[in-house]
Amino acid sequence: MHVKLEDQDRFDDERWKPIERHFEDSEGRLDGGALSGFFRVFLMRNGHYTKPAATFQEFERRYAGAGFDPDDLAIELGWHAEYYDIIRGKKKHGWKLVEAALSKLRGLEASTTRPLLLNLLHRAEEEGLSEEDLARCIEMVSGFILRRYVCNVGSRAYSCWFVAVCRDLGNQPVEGLRSFLLAGGREYPDNARFEQCLLRFPLYQSDYARHVLEKLERSYLHKEQPADLSEAEIEHIMPQTLDKDWQNDLGQDYERIHSKWLHTLGNLTLSAYHKGVSNRAFRIKRDLYEQSKITLTHQLAAKTAWNEDEIVARGTDLAGRATAIWIGP
Repeated sequence: MHVKLEDQDRFDDERWKPIERHFEDSEGRLDGGALSGFFRVFLMRNGHYTKPAATFQEFERRYAGAGFDPDDLAIELGWHAEYYDIIRGKKKHGWKLVEAALSKLRGLEASTTRPLLLNLLHRAEEEGLSEEDLARCIEMVSGFILRRYVCNVGSRAYSCWFVAVCRDLGNQPVEGLRSFLLAGGREYPDNARFEQCLLRFPLYQSDYARHVLEKLERSYLHKEQPADLSEAEIEHIMPQTLDKDWQNDLGQDYERIHSKWLHTLGNLTLSAYHKGVSNRAFRIKRDLYEQSKITLTHQLAAKTAWNEDEIVARGTDLAGRATAIWIGP
């Protein structure tokens, strides 16, 4: 509507269609919902919340009377669509530390963080935010989300918080973000609280079980090629159904032990040997664990028995390792 009639074909070909291509499927069909979602995130990147249903009206309100240049605005949208592809994982960021941090955050499927991420990626491109500081900000967001999730702290306010923080980053985004996440009664669990909650958390029944186990596995320094996890499944070491052998191994208190620790981090691993052995005795499983190239699983072969003490010890160790992966305040 703000492009001269004689210039609209050129504008459509050179400016508008390249933006739409970011939101097309493999057959070239435009995903209108995804495009609208991008425009909403673009509007919120500077700290002003917009309701999904108000995206068009807010965009029109913000630009219609501003005397803007359609080409300039379309170019700006194109740059941010590139950032948005990185945020969604459609392409990788060129900085290794940043891509690793984004990969971790993508695993949490936290779309409410996108306005903040768009703001930060733009700062890195235009204002000189360093690779280390950009990665640190993204790591803090991942830590904030996962730690609160494990500690059973609600996420309802995220859609507003991750917009509002864009106004409070200041000239020092790392410190600005940290201050925001710790201010206003927001809970950002420290290491001690996170470890205690993660030890007892029913991880298997959560949305992030595989993500957590994969990131823990990748945290080990492998001398050889890291194990291929594509065919590995989540396995309960102490199985979901206890036969007489397992009952005897666990002792008279087997029902309490099974109920309390079955789905927790200490009793879970990744294995490609899942089928046919999941309910077998630990002494049989150990032989297969010995052959595994997955560090989380191979380590279990050194155990002579599997009981409550072993589950708690392993869970405590892995929870401690998790504090370095999902950083705290």
